[in-house]
Amino acid sequence: MKVAIGCDEAAYALKEAIKAHLEGQGVEVDDYGTQEGETALYPDVAFEVAGRVAAGQYTRAIHPDVRHRHRHGDLGQQGAGRARGPGPRRLLGGASTQEQ
Repeated sequence: MKVAIGCDEAAYALKEAIKAHLEGQGVEVDDYGTQEGETALYPDVAFEVAGRVAAGQYTRAIHPDVRHRHRHGDLGQQGAGRARGPGPRRLLGGASTQEQ
């Protein structure tokens, strides 16, 4: 499997941990995110990674976000700050936070 990964500077450490884990499992990982000491805009990196998946270069992509803030108002009953989908632990082979 070949995976694209990218992030802004806020998620750099998490991206590196995910990348190391996947590479340890034999997954080929191409990094489109910021490198240590660099800055990048989250949407720009997301667009790059998603565009490569849409173009068929990858079947999967990871784009971690660690800021945990909402710029688009109150989410009310939807559960502000709560992740949707399987969560990073499920993607890495563990229990997701929703299952705990």
